[in-house]
Amino acid sequence: ALFSLSGQGPAALGPLLGEAVVKYFGFTVFFYVAAALCLCAAATAAMLPDDRPRDAPAHTPHTPERLGYRALIFDRNLLPLWVVTLAFAIAISPRNSFVAPFAYQKHIAQVGWYFALYSGVAVVLRLYGQMIERIGVERIMGPSLGLLGIGIVMIAFTGTTGALFGAAVLGGLGHSYAYPA
Repeated sequence: ALFSLSGQGPAALGPLLGEAVVKYFGFTVFFYVAAALCLCAAATAAMLPDDRPRDAPAHTPHTPERLGYRALIFDRNLLPLWVVTLAFAIAISPRNSFVAPFAYQKHIAQVGWYFALYSGVAVVLRLYGQMIERIGVERIMGPSLGLLGIGIVMIAFTGTTGALFGAAVLGGLGHSYAYPA
């Protein structure tokens, strides 16, 4: 849940702030602000202490040997996971690039609220929702991905701000329990 929240929180605020910066200051300032945020993050990361014990060996007889990425990728038992992960990523990634131009084409002016609602719903449900614990990941994954799909297809039929926001709520609901489950 923490991994999911670390991406969804900023995804709720970033588009709203980005729209405001572009509206009042233009794209050049927008990219300067984004670069400054990256540099602040880099400086903060550089100041973090090394959390590895200095005298600990990389592998001891009591710790399991780490599997490499290649072994994990080609593990037949993990194939369903890779298929679901790939489909999920391909489905949601273009949303970040194409929802705004599509909505602007439909004369919907403030698209940042779509992203704020989508991510806000996902954050609230991850923080306060207990459905995964009650139902279980195996039983919630299918319906969650289904809701996400409905939210995405609703975008295609969007003609109003309200319809776009409805798509955001359904998409955020589905995303909240599908990533990372």
